[in-house]
Amino acid sequence: MYEDIWNTIYTWQVLVGHFLGVGVPIMFWVFLEIHNGRKKQKEDLYYLEKILAESINTVGEVQKTIRNFTDNRLQEMIGYVERCQKADIYSMDETYFPLFYVHTVSGDVMKINTKSGYLDYKISRVSMLSKDFAMIIDDLRNQFVSIVENNRNIIANKSISPGIQCANYLKNLREFNDVVETDLFNRDVKKYLEVLVCGRVAVRAYMDFGYFRWNYHFSPSFKYFRDKAALNEYKDTIFERLDGYFDERDKQESDRVERQLSKAAKTSEGARRTSGESMDRR
Repeated sequence: MYEDIWNTIYTWQVLVGHFLGVGVPIMFWVFLEIHNGRKKQKEDLYYLEKILAESINTVGEVQKTIRNFTDNRLQEMIGYVERCQKADIYSMDETYFPLFYVHTVSGDVMKINTKSGYLDYKISRVSMLSKDFAMIIDDLRNQFVSIVENNRNIIANKSISPGIQCANYLKNLREFNDVVETDLFNRDVKKYLEVLVCGRVAVRAYMDFGYFRWNYHFSPSFKYFRDKAALNEYKDTIFERLDGYFDERDKQESDRVERQLSKAAKTSEGARRTSGESMDRR
């Protein structure tokens, strides 16, 4: 009797030993895969946040540089052309549109698996608009170069009178200034900044929530629906629901970024004026 009991115990020990011998390495491998996956995702999210922060700073630098150009050098040109018009002489004043590099979001960020369709959507919009914004700046630069070159050709050929040449030059310069103010500052910059800020808010929220908590709050898998139609309706409007959830955070962060960029621009302008006054005294 006791021998049968010991044989049974021994048999179970062998079975458990075989199970542990096979199961423990597999479980350890699964644990490592999960750990490495979460670590990689965390690193990718920090990378995305860094890219968005750099892009926001880039927009601020672009806005500050062009604002300095239109408020100073461009106004000096307009004033000079007005004086030439009164004197009835040709205006040959020229300048260069400021040269700078507009940072675009690399397409490689689209390869990052955030495990969230909402984040992927936000990042795709950032990537698309970053390229559009760079093209807008290049187009403005080309427009200004065209204005200056056309005026140079008119003066070289002397095909029209000085009064008409100055009037046309003034019209083109003022229209360019209006385009920068209306289209760039009041539309394109604000639109791109809004997308960048909303993207960063979403990335930060995802990092704070974590994968499981995020899905618990927003995924339809963790919610009850009375029928399939209600489920499909929720899936079709989930991005709008998430936008509404983060709407207040987006507004607060947008206001903070605008104040920060405005403060940086004023500080830079003050430093420039102080430097100019110092040079004048010398």
